[in-house]
Amino acid sequence: MEASNVALVLPAPSLLTPSSTPSPSGEGMGTESMLLLFDDIWMKLMELA
Repeated sequence: MEASNVALVLPAPSLLTPSSTPSPSGEGMGTESMLLLFDDIWMKLMELA
């Protein structure tokens, strides 16, 4: 069950990162914001579960 939850969550950060990182040099920041987004969404999932 957990794996299916992750599969549902992963597309959202992937879609959001390109807009938050317009320049290639900001890739590091993009990864950080993606992790923060993932963590935020994961916490919401845990609250619902």
